[in-house]
Amino acid sequence: MKKSYKITPQTRILGLGDMGEFINKRGQVITLMNRDEYPYYRAIPLVITGVGGDFDGYFINSAEKLIFDLDSRGQGEWSVERSGADELDIRHFHGSLSEIIEQYTAVTGRMKMPPDWALGFAQSRYSYQTEAEVLEVVEGFRAREIPLSAVYLDIHYMKKYRVFSWDKKRFPNPAAMIKKLDEMGVKVVAVIDPNIPARYAREIPKIAARGNAWAGRVAYPDFEDAKTRQWWAKQIKENLLDFGVAGIWNDMNEPADLVRKEKTAPVKHHNAYALGVARAAAESGAEFVLSRAAFAGSQRYTAIWTGDNASSWADLAASIYMCLNLGICGISFCGADAGGFFKDATPELYARWMQLGSFMPFFRAHSDIDSRRHEPWCFGDEVEKIAVKYIKLRYEMMDYIKEELAESCRTGLPLMRAMALDFPHDERVWGLSHQYMFGRKYLVAPVIFPEQRVQNVYLPAGKWRNFWTNEIANSKGEFVVTPAELDTIPIYERAE
Repeated sequence: MKKSYKITPQTRILGLGDMGEFINKRGQVITLMNRDEYPYYRAIPLVITGVGGDFDGYFINSAEKLIFDLDSRGQGEWSVERSGADELDIRHFHGSLSEIIEQYTAVTGRMKMPPDWALGFAQSRYSYQTEAEVLEVVEGFRAREIPLSAVYLDIHYMKKYRVFSWDKKRFPNPAAMIKKLDEMGVKVVAVIDPNIPARYAREIPKIAARGNAWAGRVAYPDFEDAKTRQWWAKQIKENLLDFGVAGIWNDMNEPADLVRKEKTAPVKHHNAYALGVARAAAESGAEFVLSRAAFAGSQRYTAIWTGDNASSWADLAASIYMCLNLGICGISFCGADAGGFFKDATPELYARWMQLGSFMPFFRAHSDIDSRRHEPWCFGDEVEKIAVKYIKLRYEMMDYIKEELAESCRTGLPLMRAMALDFPHDERVWGLSHQYMFGRKYLVAPVIFPEQRVQNVYLPAGKWRNFWTNEIANSKGEFVVTPAELDTIPIYERAE
């Protein structure tokens, strides 16, 4: 089934979550099919087309594989295609870009206010492999007086990667460890994958598919089934929350299959599988849920991180427009692994990414088992001071962040937002995919290239105050050259 729409030469095309590049995606062909491959974890089938303040939104209510041709041949037409002859269920919205987001999230749902600790800085690694190592890392933060709100446990806390288990050799007394961390003011978030080893599959009320994961041959629960969701939530509570775990981290929830060439298991209503996983985790009573894969409406249950990026300048830059595009599609509480996950971050890249991360809704440093450590003190004294500066700034801005996220809860409008949301009639902002508004007040222009020490920042018409120097710029809608030494991310504040 294929549906096509005519567009004018001036029409811009937005949406589809963080699939594709930049803000205006006209000319691209984008396939929505969640799989275990960066960055193809999420499927948000919302297309927004228009110019200036007049837009149309199209929510394609389908969880199957969808192919979007966004006028790739320049013939003034975009289309969506799905296998099969059944009619596509398409919901239409009309209004300004902000109004489209509000209308879409009125249908698919809006985020709930997260706990304060989930808005602070979190440290993670694949993996902190023992209780002693976890405590050593947190004590390192406390000894250096670096704020830290949460530490993440990746799959090595489990016994043979079996979900809802603890490796008693590595983590002999998890409840006592978590209690000690809680006394230090640090919450624990534990990863889980949505599968059960095949030999325990009979415990699952309803199975969606079988495949291969970290635990070997596994069964994937059917999260569309209410009894299965209730059973999963009960496992989370009894095996994690009752030990003191505060947050649940859903990984591999596309769902990933480590053997199939498609890199995903053949579950029905495929792209919505992640939505059910997040819902079950939220219904467990966890204070906070984080997920990699997502579908339309996931914002009701979970925050999103962009997945297994690399320690590269290209992925730092891409993380900006990825989160901006998620925000356009109703997912406000999102972020990327600061420092990059795969490969080794350089000190300069880590410093710039920590600056950027402090001005993303979700702020966590993470790294792969084969990469260098990403704690703030691992890159030398100068970079440690820079990282600490921005971690502390994050906490200084906490009241503002909470105020703006409360707006996301009310309206669906994102905290980290494309410039076009606030200045839709300014033609120049449509070409900006690497600077953005952080809430309604701050303009942030991260450095995205190595050895860059100035930034060309576009200031829409109006009065702007340099965050660092307090200098006022009366802009007519122009670019200004702004200092950006290694310890500085350019920020401007609306001054009127």
